[in-house]
This record gives sequence, structure tokens and C-alpha cells, in this order.
Amino acid sequence: MKFFAGLAFALVFSWASSAQSAAIGYGQDLIVQFKAGGSKQAQNTLKTKVNVMQSKQFKRLGGIEHWQLASPMDAALVIAALNVDPSVSFAEPNYPRYMRLLPNDPLFDKQWSLDNTGQYVGSIPNVDMNMPAAWGINTGSNTVVVAVIDDSVDINHADLYANIWANPGEIPGNGIDDDANGYSDDVHGWDFVDNDNDPSANPGTGEGHGTMVSGCIGAVGNNGILGSGVNWNVSIMPLKFLGDVASELAALNYAIDNYAQIVNASWGGPQFSRSESAGMVKLRDAGVLLVTAAGNYDGNNDRVPDYPSSLPYPNILAVGAHNIKGKYTDWTHYGQTSVDVVAPGESVFVLSPVSGSDFASGTSFSSPLTAGVAALIKAQYPTATYQEIKGRIMASSTPMAEHGYSATDGRVDAAAALSIAAQPEIVVSKLTLTDNNNQLMDANETLQLTVELENVWLATTGITATLTSTDPLVSISPSSLPWPNMAMGQKASSIGNFAITTSAFTGFHRFPFVLTITTVSHTFTRYFTLDSGTLIADAVVNATTMNHAHDEFQYFHIDVPTGQSVLNISTASLTDIDILMQYDAEPAFDYSVYFDPSGRGAGVKSSLSSIGNEQILVNNPQAGTWRVVVISFDQKPSQYQIMASTTTTEPLAPLETVVETGGGGSGGPCLSPLSGMSPIPVGLIAVMLALHLRRRKVPVEVVSDAG
Repeated sequence: MKFFAGLAFALVFSWASSAQSAAIGYGQDLIVQFKAGGSKQAQNTLKTKVNVMQSKQFKRLGGIEHWQLASPMDAALVIAALNVDPSVSFAEPNYPRYMRLLPNDPLFDKQWSLDNTGQYVGSIPNVDMNMPAAWGINTGSNTVVVAVIDDSVDINHADLYANIWANPGEIPGNGIDDDANGYSDDVHGWDFVDNDNDPSANPGTGEGHGTMVSGCIGAVGNNGILGSGVNWNVSIMPLKFLGDVASELAALNYAIDNYAQIVNASWGGPQFSRSESAGMVKLRDAGVLLVTAAGNYDGNNDRVPDYPSSLPYPNILAVGAHNIKGKYTDWTHYGQTSVDVVAPGESVFVLSPVSGSDFASGTSFSSPLTAGVAALIKAQYPTATYQEIKGRIMASSTPMAEHGYSATDGRVDAAAALSIAAQPEIVVSKLTLTDNNNQLMDANETLQLTVELENVWLATTGITATLTSTDPLVSISPSSLPWPNMAMGQKASSIGNFAITTSAFTGFHRFPFVLTITTVSHTFTRYFTLDSGTLIADAVVNATTMNHAHDEFQYFHIDVPTGQSVLNISTASLTDIDILMQYDAEPAFDYSVYFDPSGRGAGVKSSLSSIGNEQILVNNPQAGTWRVVVISFDQKPSQYQIMASTTTTEPLAPLETVVETGGGGSGGPCLSPLSGMSPIPVGLIAVMLALHLRRRKVPVEVVSDAG
């Protein structure tokens, strides 16, 4: 037993010596009790081995001791090693206990997102961010600066002005750039739209989104006015931008120059920008965390990326939305590898311009609620890096009942984020399929699956993962693979690949997988799905969309041989479905304007009628894989048929032609309307897609009076 314990401690020290530093928190505090009758010398030797900096014994409590370790390490490893030592009765973390602190703000009882007591019909108590417990630990600090890049901020709002950032290097009203940062009299941020020092809303413009966002982060708490932000005290740096990349970059540059520690971005768009990407790299190099909204169109960001939330940098925390019942909202964007966590996003209490308040919905508010938690962490642990802040938020998130929609499938818990001990946090960062043709799952084939993992927080070793599926149409071999050791922030692929073999199937199919990741100290369970929808020439596929809340986009592909003159894709349905198609790539489009050709990506072809009988014709199609997405525009359960055909006859026109029509167009076969098919009745969808606009411009959110 002594030999085993010695090996355990050797492992701890070997690992810890290469670990990244983490802030000293209760994770380095242990409660230990030695067994009675042990040697004092042996006990001291053991304390030396684990590098105890300070210990205190509670003699009236059976000799229980409080240990503080001199250097941060994975507390779980230390505790595990202590608990197998023959001289130790038990060892455990120094678990926190919280005061249940509530603010005196009169509308706090309306803020289910912060404290859900079941105050609304249908709400589930404690499905919230656990703020009363968090405030028992920390209520925030004005030394933490959060930049809000948005349409405007009401800097004179009665429940906000005390938490508006004040530039310490600027003298108000003297017309001089006192701090030489390039902006004169920028006492409370900057307006990059009008190029002046007032980031407030312009009269009559309807601007106010940034005020709502700022209130989520830091409406002054416990001041008897309206409601409370996640932080009772914080410094919000208002940076007004135009809703484009150029003014975004100017705002990012200002945030870095003026020492913001966190940036909130409640906006985005589908177009990749090299300059925006470069700006995020500079933000990362400056040690700044970007918290950003995932989107509001029920889109899969893994398939159609949204920027900046889908950029692959470790300082970006992408946030989706959950509702009052603790479920993903039916409109939030999601992504197994591209969305990190979720936070309240439906009927969230917010501030509004001119000292008002509202309720609003959107990931635009999930993001600042999470940014507020990041600011609380920074207040509690002033030396915390963006890696630690992000790691704490992700590792402490409360598991959701629904799986496969974000990297953690967890909702933000502020108190847990403040309390959790330093640990690894491993998520799936990339999935790559390799076969002998199109890198897509088809029937009766074997593919190689490469899984890339990312360790967000503390370094770890001894990593293995086991892949399983409940779907009888797939088999997996081998079932388990090893990974290399992973430092903080490192990404690594498995040593070897999983072989995935499919059986015969037709139509669109989602294959569920569970990846159980084990390290020397922790176990993580991650969920993902792989989709398949194979179209075979002249074969009709029957399918149903909206089988669940996140099923309005279904993906198909067809492999076109050489020498074809015409490619024809057609659908038939009694409800409004649309189709998009692109060669050798997922059709990329802006969710909020995909019905507008100007909103589509280059090379995307579409048929977007107001009924379900769609057709796309392509003359002289390029040989290879063409991707098709079927969209349920009605967001209702919809039976439909889809068929692909190719011909080697003369093309319909000398150049490529795309027919966009609801009646099937002309010049090629098209499915007839489905005879005898009745629409499937469904209940009214609570949050309609059209009400959750989210584009590169600042989104318009659903609001209602808070009164």
C-alpha cells in the first residue's frame, strides 16, 4: 500500500510540474484527517510531499486539519492520492458554503434568469444562473473592465451610470487627448459611428440594444432601482459601432489599448472575415476573453459557421440560449463543436434607454449574462487568465437533459464557476470523416473518424476515450483510443482512428454517438451526431422535417459522375420548404436573409417559393459531390419527397441555369404535389424565427414592457 501511494504522489508531482498556473482558490485548500495513532514525523513527511504551505488543526473536531498547498495543481489528483495513503482517514476539498444574498432591487423577483423560484407559469425552480449563491462569494468589482461593442449604451441610465467605465487618463471637457490614445475626451468610451465621445443612442433611431446588453452585465445591484445585473459593481466600457467589421475592428483596437479584460459581442454573421479573425488573434494575444452570441435562427454553426462565434481561438466563448424550463430554446443556434455553453435567453429582464426596463429574448442576452459571470470570476480571482475564466464557466456548467447541441451541453452556473477547483476541461473540437469518395456517411461503407479534442483548462495526462452509439445501423472499431497528454489550451487528435461501418439505410438519418473521455483524474461525457442523406439518381426519398425543435435543416448529397448534361433536384410538399444547393460544400447563407439572393454565399443555388414544390436545374454540372439542404420555412412537421436525377442529353441552355420556381419550372422532371398527404398539426411555436433577427448588424430582439 505504501508503494502504491508513493507512485500516486510521484504521478501528481510529475504532472503538476508542467501544469499551467491557476489562481489560488479553494481548489488548493484541502480538509484532511489522519488516522489515530499515526507518527507525527510521518504526517509531516506527507505534508512535505504534497507541498503544504500552511496547515491548521481543529483539535476539538477529532484532529481534522485544513491544508493550503503552496502551488496550484489538480486537487482531484492530490485528494485521490491522499485517500489511498494508509495513514489518512480521509481527504476532501474545502467545499464552499454560501450566504444567500439577495439585492433590494424592486424588479429582482422578475429576473428568473438570475434566480428562478418558479415565479412564472411553466418555470422550473432553480433553472437559473444561481446568482444568490454567487453573490455570497462576490458581487463584482469596478476594477474589472468589460467592453460592450454594440449599437449604443445609455450612459446616464439610472440603474447603469454608476457602473459605466470612466477613463482614468482623461480629463473631461478640455478637448485634449490627455492619455494620448487617439481620442479626445473619451471619458466613457467612444462612438465609432459618429466619431465622437458619446456612445449613447441617437434620438429617433431606435437604438438601445447595447443598453439591454449592458444591463445584463452590470445593472447596479442592491440600489433599490429596477433590477440587478450579474455584477452589482463592474466597469462597462461602451463602444458604439456601425454593425460592420471595420467599426468592429476600431472598437476592438480601442478595447485593447484601454485595457478591457472582457469583450461582449452580441452580434455576428455568416461571412468569414480575415481582418476580423486577425483582430481576434490580437485580442487573444492581449489576454482578452471575447464572449459572443451564437445566433437566433436555430442554425447549426458546425455546418454553417457564424462569426465571430465560430472562430477557433481559445479566447472565444460562444453562448447559446436556454429557456425558463432549462431546455435549449427552439431558436438558438447550436453546435457540437462551435457553441460552448448556454445561458438564459428567453424573456430575460433587461434595461432599456432613458432609465426604462423591458423583457427580451435572444442569444444577445445569453452572451452578456455569461460575460457578467466572467467578470465576477475576474473580480474573485484578479490574476485569472482568459483560459481559467473560460475553463471555470465551462467546467462548472450544469448538465442539460438534451444532448449534442453544444460542446458541454451545460448551462452557466455562476456560483459553481466561482467555486470549482482547477481541473482539466476536455471537449470535442473537430470531427473529420475520411472514406474513399466524398467524406460523407453513405450506406454500406466504412469510414475513418478522426476526433480532435481540446483541453480548455488545466493540463492533464492519461487520456483515453470510448466511442459508442445506440444506433443499430452503425458499428465501431476499435471502441477505445488513446490521446497524447494535453496542456492547457492544446488541441490533439487520437492516436489512431475510429472505423465507423454503416448498414443499409435510405433517406436522411442522424446517427447519435457518445464519447466518454477519461483522464488520470476526471471523466467527461460528450455527445455528437453525424448526419447522412444520400440521394441516388431517379430514386424518390421520403422524409419528414421538424421531428424535433432543431430539425428544420436537413442535409443531403448526390455524387454526380462525369459526362452529365443536367442535374435536377426537385421536392414536393404540402408545406413551405425551400432548397439550397452548392458544389462540394455546405450551402452557406445568412439565416436572416437566405431568401434574398444577395444573402447567399458564392456558388449557392436555391429554389425558394412560398410552397413546397421546388426545383433546381444545373446544366453541365461539375462531376463530384453536390450538397443540398432542405429547409422547413414554416417550422412545422412536414412530410416531403426529394428526388435527384441526371441526364446525358443536350443541356437546356449553353451555360449553367438555375431554375428557382415553386411550380417545378420547365425543361426537366419535377415531383408532382404529394397526393393525399395532409399537413401534420402542431402547436403554435412560441418564438417565431422571424422575430429573432440576428445579422452582422445589431440584432432586433423581441421586447415587451417589464411593468
